[in-house]
Amino acid sequence: MQISKCLRFGAAFLAAVLTLSAPAIAQGLKARSGEVAGVFGWESLKGIDDKTHVLFGASGGFNASERVQVFGEYTYLPLGSMSIVVVSAKGKAHLIGGGIRVHFGGASSRVNPFVVGAGGFSRATITINTPVSPISASGSGGYFGGGGGVSLFLGRNWGVRPEARFERLQWSTLSMSSINFPGGEGANVFTVRASLFFQFGGR
Repeated sequence: MQISKCLRFGAAFLAAVLTLSAPAIAQGLKARSGEVAGVFGWESLKGIDDKTHVLFGASGGFNASERVQVFGEYTYLPLGSMSIVVVSAKGKAHLIGGGIRVHFGGASSRVNPFVVGAGGFSRATITINTPVSPISASGSGGYFGGGGGVSLFLGRNWGVRPEARFERLQWSTLSMSSINFPGGEGANVFTVRASLFFQFGGR
């Protein structure tokens, strides 16, 4: 009877150890693996309503090693809306670029701090509705910046990634109703974001 209890206890203990330890061994960045992610966050850039807004986006990446990840990203940033009597306006911005993350954890680590550098193209548009006809204004340019965060693995292949960056938005071309103007305007912004990511493949 005692032997039977000991065997059952030992089997249960071994199963628990294997269950808890297997994900820890499997989790972490895998070399030569891919990644897709959905992004949600906030940026300090003020819109046409003089308020800051949330951002949405998506990204895809490739883990060249257990520490280095290269990625592409798309960010959609609402710039608010406003109305005065019979005139209304609405703005938005799109950022398309990429970058690199260098992690400081390992292949078996659930917690992977990192530094990040990113940059790419940016475009902002404002549509002004008047009683006569709509007027469109836009600005095109680029963005670049850097920061850091941490990749937190909550499962074998997925997790969350809080991240903070300082970025520079620079407008090289401004236009209104198809008329182009010299650029040169820009803004320094702070952004915080959280990604829900899923990794696949690798070794």
